Amino acid sequence: MAVEKRSSDHDHLLWIEQKVPAAFAGKRVLDVGCGSGYLCEYALNKGAKKSVGIDIISPTGVDASSDWHFLQVNLEQLGWEQSLKDQAECDEFDLVLALDILEHVSSPWNLLGSLWALMTPGSLLVLTTPNVNSWERLVKPNHWSGVIDPQHKTLFNKYSLDYILRKVGFEVQTLEAPIRKLSAFNKVMPSIGGQLVCIANRPPS
Repeated sequence: MAVEKRSSDHDHLLWIEQKVPAAFAGKRVLDVGCGSGYLCEYALNKGAKKSVGIDIISPTGVDASSDWHFLQVNLEQLGWEQSLKDQAECDEFDLVLALDILEHVSSPWNLLGSLWALMTPGSLLVLTTPNVNSWERLVKPNHWSGVIDPQHKTLFNKYSLDYILRKVGFEVQTLEAPIRKLSAFNKVMPSIGGQLVCIANRPPS
């Protein structure tokens, strides 16, 4: 069943496929905060072996006929990752998407640790979150997108995101803050875009 594509899905896919060609092929994919489930369906169309989406609210239109699996999960509840393993019948994932979700949880440390536990050694984490050092915050500090959303709990800059990922045990491969639709400026000002976009991996054992 076709699901709705959000504008953010378009932006995220452009970045993923630029940085990780054939990102989904043959992979067990987990989308954390999957929203409509568009990326879960897209992953299967691109050759994913398994595609699982989790969110606190069930997306509209997902039913038993869907090829990807949706699970309702409360990320604030400790031990949610074991419940996911049991329900999804999958102990490890090769690619984890955490797009615009880290800022919504009370403990980013706990969430990243749970994602680590769900990932196979050598697997990739693709993560996005608002950038505290964005041009938008500098221009309108009290009204930028990172602070007007009442559901945002923790915000990052490049340094703090890199720091927490490395403390959890990830290796950060790339961490940027590109300016959307102004790619010509990215070589000069690569750190002031509205979102931090990061690829990290769980190192091989």
